[in-house]
Amino acid sequence: MLLDSKRKEFQKEKTLQLDELALNPDKASFWSCLKSMNDTIDENVPAQISEETWLNHFQSLHSKDPRTSINHQGVDDELLSLEKKKNSLTI
Repeated sequence: MLLDSKRKEFQKEKTLQLDELALNPDKASFWSCLKSMNDTIDENVPAQISEETWLNHFQSLHSKDPRTSINHQGVDDELLSLEKKKNSLTI
């Protein structure tokens, strides 16, 4: 979304720059500008996370939904248990 618009803006600026440099007798500047453009697509980029997914995630963190609060309670209980074990070993 934001990255797509930034990329399109960058490509538009580079295209305009190339058009201007094409009229310039110094062809080295044209080729330098052309080489600076990267038109490859990185296949390793993970899919973007939608705004709705982020919103649901953060809402679930403070949810009173029994499914999530039970899960959170289990994590809290486990952490308390580990802290007690740690404290008993250091005393």
